[in-house]
Amino acid sequence: MSLFGFISDVIIGFISSYGLLGVLILMILESALLPFPSEVIMPFSGFVAYNKNEGIYGLLLYSTAGVIGNLIGACISYLIGMLVKREVLDKYLKYLFIKRSHLDKAEHWFKKNGYLAVFLGRMMPAIRTVISLPAGIFKLNIPAFLILTIIGSFPWNFGLAYMGYLLGEKWSVILDYSPYIDVVIVIAVVLFLLNFFEILTTKKLAKIIPIHK
Repeated sequence: MSLFGFISDVIIGFISSYGLLGVLILMILESALLPFPSEVIMPFSGFVAYNKNEGIYGLLLYSTAGVIGNLIGACISYLIGMLVKREVLDKYLKYLFIKRSHLDKAEHWFKKNGYLAVFLGRMMPAIRTVISLPAGIFKLNIPAFLILTIIGSFPWNFGLAYMGYLLGEKWSVILDYSPYIDVVIVIAVVLFLLNFFEILTTKKLAKIIPIHK
């Protein structure tokens, strides 16, 4: 069995046993830099909602549990970024199956886009896992970080859970096409948000919640 297959089995078993609490814990681990992919956690939670006939109510509950987990895990990663030197991160992230290039990309994107990077980074494969590190390294204003983490995490989590719900017993097909589905989710969310996206630009949001330098 591959490592990804093993992790998937662990995730499925954990959610089957602990339900909402399982989703919460696993999403904390995912956002705290451990290799528990939301691409498995959230679709399976959607399947659980389907299997229990919980409908939109169940999807909202599991998605919310995922967002709370993301928020807690992101705070852990933010703290790590704020306290740990970059060279130490480079040395040890590889043991968590996180490529240095992912952190480099997240950091470059953060320097260029600031608040926007945190918001959209929550919906980007690989980047979503590490975007909290540069936010901590550059000490992004904490209220802004928390708000953007919440509103950026929900569309991603709900979209994946909804796919798992729609697919029902065939939810695991997502695992075979997850790289393509990731792209579709990102495009769909960005298009949906374009109408009111201006209020989240760095300059306008900075007037409300400034970045600490």
